[in-house]
Amino acid sequence: MKQLMASPFGTFIKAFLTTVLSMAIVDGDIFSIDFQGLKNIVNVALVSTLPIVINWINPAYKSYGTGKG
Repeated sequence: MKQLMASPFGTFIKAFLTTVLSMAIVDGDIFSIDFQGLKNIVNVALVSTLPIVINWINPAYKSYGTGKG
């Protein structure tokens, strides 16, 4: 589990869930979100995790990029 959370996928999951929670809190009542609000939250979460994907495919990024090794 430790290795999974240190991988690009784990980092993506952590950032995605943090953004979803943050947006739900900002949106107001986290227990009454309509479909449009849910779509907005997911869109923002996906956009906020783009730097993780970019770092993952960047061979110069040594933490978990394709140049690791």
